[in-house]
Amino acid sequence: MTMTEHETAQAAAAEVNEIIASAAGGTDDHPQIAPLEDDTITLDYGVEIDGKRHRIVRARELKGLDEEMMGRIDVEAPDYLVRLVDTVVARCTTFIGVPETTPRLDAYKQALLVGDREHIFLTVMRLTYGNEREYRNTVCPQCGDPNDFIIELDKDIEIKHLDDIEQYTWNITTKVGKVTYRLPTGAQQLAWFAQNFPIATRNTMMLADCVVSVNDEPLYDSRDWARNLNLADRKKILAAIDDNSPGPKFKGVKVSCATCQKEGVIEVDWTQLLFGQ
Repeated sequence: MTMTEHETAQAAAAEVNEIIASAAGGTDDHPQIAPLEDDTITLDYGVEIDGKRHRIVRARELKGLDEEMMGRIDVEAPDYLVRLVDTVVARCTTFIGVPETTPRLDAYKQALLVGDREHIFLTVMRLTYGNEREYRNTVCPQCGDPNDFIIELDKDIEIKHLDDIEQYTWNITTKVGKVTYRLPTGAQQLAWFAQNFPIATRNTMMLADCVVSVNDEPLYDSRDWARNLNLADRKKILAAIDDNSPGPKFKGVKVSCATCQKEGVIEVDWTQLLFGQ
């Protein structure tokens, strides 16, 4: 069984405290590193503020006014889902940096990686509803009968982490040579969905924003380069960006049907986590 993000952070703090205690000769007057609270998580990359990268964020549960603000988002708008996530992150992230000492910095919340923002969203869901989320009258994919399922957020939704938290860019070999790219931010994602662009146009925008250089040469017109890139390389780079992005991954949750006793997979998305089913 793998450790949850919170358990990992708690174990790390305990390990550091043990090292400090050993160096201090086992006395109790050495400084202690406080364990993270349930509302505090460590992001994979975080955000740079005044030249220093901050990875610790504190979140809170959703309240009535938050629901009102989400209710004002046009459900028919092309950016409905990304604006939903943005609203939750913007309103429920209370600190970025060292808890209680770093001021609330709204301007930096959209600068977080998309995966880090989605990690915050998942944390807010856990703080609001608890670790278990119940889905009623969900059709079994095997026999078609309605079932009630319970999903455990810390076990059933995988959170991918960066292999190297210091890494900022990645390289991939393509037909046009070595392509260097970075991961997308929340601000960039909001721009891609601001209008009802076709998927191909959004892919072009994503490539233009994320590709840093080709064969170590910077791009002077990244949008034009992305439009003229062969289709195979476009797909390969986009897949690499998605594979390397941290955060929650919705790959379907395995459940057992009470009627046929068979195991099936149900899909869970952001709206289902937020509003239930």
